[in-house]
Amino acid sequence: MLIEFQRTTRWVPRYVHSIPLHRKVTNRMIQEKLREIIPWPVKSGDCKDVSGSAVENFFRKALQERSIEKMFALMSMECLKWHTDRIPRMFGAMEDKALANLFNTVSQIVIKIRKETRH
Repeated sequence: MLIEFQRTTRWVPRYVHSIPLHRKVTNRMIQEKLREIIPWPVKSGDCKDVSGSAVENFFRKALQERSIEKMFALMSMECLKWHTDRIPRMFGAMEDKALANLFNTVSQIVIKIRKETRH
């Protein structure tokens, strides 16, 4: 499934291959570098470009020409990855409200798209 997801566009492989990198970071580094470490699901991969529409465009392009079942499976994985309860367990408490809002934006969009693929 990930291989199919990667073939969609030139910039998706960078997103998919970068995901494991954020798991190797210590808590101290996180507070300073989290915005740079996370492979944000937008075309540029940069947190400054995260918006509801940019995230939605990213996933919609990545999911083009996929069956509903594959779309649902991929978005289910993304929901787990971006779930707002999982973020504090992975990175500690979010003291930076702007950063927390970025995670919330992504989470809301992946949930929205997942719901759409379910119907």
